[in-house]
Amino acid sequence: MNKIDLQRLDIRYFAVAVSLLISFLERMSPSTLNDDSYAYVRTAEVFLADGIQAAVSHYSWPIFSILIALVSKLGLTLFSSAFLINSLFFALLTFALLSIIKTIDSDRSTLVLAAICVLVYPELNEYRGTIIRDVAFWSLVFLSLWQLILYTQHQSLTNNIGFTACLIMAAAFRAEALAYLFVIPLLHIIFTSSKGLRNSYLKLLFSSCIILLCLTLFLLLLQVNVATQLVKFVSVYRPFMESPIGSDPESIASVSVAVFGDYAAIYSEDYLGLFIAGGLFSLLIFKILNGVGAPLFLLLAAQATKQRAKIDSSILLSFYSYFFVNFIIIFVFIFITRYLPSRHTMILSLILLIFLSLLAKELLNFSRQSETSLIRGSLYLLLVYCTIDSYYSFGYKKEFIANSNQWLKQNSPLSQRLLTNNHAIAFASKKIENYDKVSANVSTEEILNVGNDALLVIEMNLTMATLMRELVEEGAIEFEIGFPAGPEPRVAIYRTMKD
Repeated sequence: MNKIDLQRLDIRYFAVAVSLLISFLERMSPSTLNDDSYAYVRTAEVFLADGIQAAVSHYSWPIFSILIALVSKLGLTLFSSAFLINSLFFALLTFALLSIIKTIDSDRSTLVLAAICVLVYPELNEYRGTIIRDVAFWSLVFLSLWQLILYTQHQSLTNNIGFTACLIMAAAFRAEALAYLFVIPLLHIIFTSSKGLRNSYLKLLFSSCIILLCLTLFLLLLQVNVATQLVKFVSVYRPFMESPIGSDPESIASVSVAVFGDYAAIYSEDYLGLFIAGGLFSLLIFKILNGVGAPLFLLLAAQATKQRAKIDSSILLSFYSYFFVNFIIIFVFIFITRYLPSRHTMILSLILLIFLSLLAKELLNFSRQSETSLIRGSLYLLLVYCTIDSYYSFGYKKEFIANSNQWLKQNSPLSQRLLTNNHAIAFASKKIENYDKVSANVSTEEILNVGNDALLVIEMNLTMATLMRELVEEGAIEFEIGFPAGPEPRVAIYRTMKD
């Protein structure tokens, strides 16, 4: 009986349980938190102290922080609440990805291999130890993709509402979800060959508009102006938009000399914009390839044509639509900001991971039929590599942060003023109220105005190293201690001079 029950066990729920266990184990060996985590936790503190309006004023898109605050009422700390929420959304993302794969191939061995692919995917699992709203966004976006595929197959009102509800909830975490809400149905209306399906997608678009309108009116009743929040969201990128590549002739000339050299700049200055655009596009492609992982991408490219023929064209259209929307979003983002965090390409990477998961069984069967064990050994080696890369960090340990905090605890009284450019140090010191607002670079004016006998705890970068050296030479500050010890500490502690 037990054997039959195990055979009937839905692999998705088993994978969800494993995902939760992995998140729990990750929490047992905590590492230095990401900078964004302090913004979310501080906003949660503001919400608990002063309510939703204050939270909205402190952070333009505060739903994740409000959720952290509400979960903390269970008796958890704000950081523990955030990790619990992320763990649950990681589990939901695992469920959504396997549900999508199940609609294409419900074979048990396919789902087992797909679960392994998802759970040992390095580029996804590196975010388990962070506090970011993106995990909730990813899980709800892929849940909406699953609902869209089911809606295409059954034209059910339940799946219609499910698609819309998932993306509206995703928009509570990242505003980009609104693009999926409207563009995805439009793409299906334009590119669907079936008249019946086209009418169904029109209903999907109509219901999305109605539900979003009702939600907007409800938020207005709560005195939350959605339009104002969207404007605040866009205004974050205003500094990037106000400094376009070709706005200042002097900067164009200096950049041309830096890029092409003194002589070639005379002839190539007119092509600087094209050169930078080409570089940004190359960066975009690199980030996508780096997001899915080079070894996995090569496997996918080698077998994708065979698997493509096995997937229904309507499902492929859904995959291509989500891929297209995410590609356009990150394309616009990188050309506005000139940088691209890896997590922005995660939707693209996970869509490719779905294809790879569908190919896994075929690749395994091919390796078994192969006369040489090289292919089979390579696949096992790749699996081991992905597992190790997922759950063990080879990066530099930030012990200097913990050492700095310990030194401050032992040597700095609460009454002593402190200035820092590190979020973790600002939070641990309990001396800086808005610890999430500290800047990566502290100005000379801030240092001179901090007062006498104050401590400067500086995480070193090129700008700060130069400024600290100048102030030491001027006699405005004196070096106290550095972590790690040596000529080039990662964190240096200085003291302002007494009168």
